[in-house]
Amino acid sequence: MTSPRFIELLELQDLDVRLDQLRHRRNHHPLAAELRAIDAEAASQREQTEEIAGRRHELDRQQKRLDDDIALLDARRADIEAKLYDGSVTATKDLLALQAESAHLGERKRGLEDQELEIMEALEPVVAEFDAASGVGHEIATRRAEKEAELTLALGDVQHELEELEPRRAEAAAGLDADLLSTYEQLRSDFG
Repeated sequence: MTSPRFIELLELQDLDVRLDQLRHRRNHHPLAAELRAIDAEAASQREQTEEIAGRRHELDRQQKRLDDDIALLDARRADIEAKLYDGSVTATKDLLALQAESAHLGERKRGLEDQELEIMEALEPVVAEFDAASGVGHEIATRRAEKEAELTLALGDVQHELEELEPRRAEAAAGLDADLLSTYEQLRSDFG
């Protein structure tokens, strides 16, 4: 004659087997595999988008630096022009030096503006590439949401049964002797 403790243990084991089967069904559903593939694609797309964003950030940083340099040159040149025409400098030699410095600053500004134009030209395709990559990322996210909804719908009965069996399993485990349950859990873990 079998002890009632072992009958309860066998009932717990039956619940565990059924729960494992349901979890396996949920985790190995074809749509779950599609979701994992979409997740891998999304991760790859994120890396690509981050790389493009890094290039864009670097070009933006260079452009900002040039803008700042041009603003400093403009301020310096405005100071020189003010000195040239306000009458505070009267020596011809000093006036000629200020004019030469103003001309030099103007040439430097044109050089910086040319560099800024080159950066803007380089930035244009990077921005377009970033926008395209972001669009692909949004498309992947939409596809994932659709597949996730399909999976949730397809596994509704599985999820419902899991939600029904898990409390029953907890209740069955609570009714067992602690030492017996501990041994059972250990063996279950060891032998899968």
